[in-house]
Amino acid sequence: VSSTDSGTRWSRPHPVPGDGLTYGLIAAADCSHLVLAPAPISGDGPYTYRVLSSSDGGRHWRSAVAYPAQIEAGAPAAGYLAFQGSAVGHWVGDPRAIWSTTDSGAHWVRQLLP
Repeated sequence: VSSTDSGTRWSRPHPVPGDGLTYGLIAAADCSHLVLAPAPISGDGPYTYRVLSSSDGGRHWRSAVAYPAQIEAGAPAAGYLAFQGSAVGHWVGDPRAIWSTTDSGAHWVRQLLP
């Protein structure tokens, strides 16, 4: 749900895509721009990181990131997704990179960690 009036009224609930476990992280740039990212992943083998974005308060979702990677056993299973204001956001899900957006989650750029 989202609010455009500081919480006085709330929108109707909209379902989150996936099975409820696929996307364990959610962040809001504002009441319209929402982002879903995967829950922390552990294990060993191929995996595709998928991030979804919505520009209409969660009524419709589109793929913003689809990044295939190899999960390594023993890699930290951690996740972080947040916005710094209404445009700039960061996602850490891939253990080797930080992903950033400057357009409320519509497009993301992967920056490798040193």
